[in-house]
Amino acid sequence: MQSDAYQSMTYEDVEDNDLLKNDLLKSFRLRQGGYRKRFKLSKIQLVETPEQFTYRLRRYLQKWCQTTAIQQTYEGLYGLKLKDQFLILVEKLPTLTYPTRI
Repeated sequence: MQSDAYQSMTYEDVEDNDLLKNDLLKSFRLRQGGYRKRFKLSKIQLVETPEQFTYRLRRYLQKWCQTTAIQQTYEGLYGLKLKDQFLILVEKLPTLTYPTRI
């Protein structure tokens, strides 16, 4: 079964592998948040070996990095993880409300 993204593309666009891949990823909504979530929530399956699980995690991390357009370096990954951890901690902070003037 072909996706709607594939069917709506021109023949020339389908021949462009990068464009095709990006359109398919958009249609399946596996963007930054989707790969981040899969990377963080993945658990080893009963039928997976540790090597297979590690490979799957590595693919999710690679895709997460690609969708954020960070530099494919240690510094880029470091920055991504630091930003991610910061956002996690900020989300847990109580919301500040200020009294309104009457």
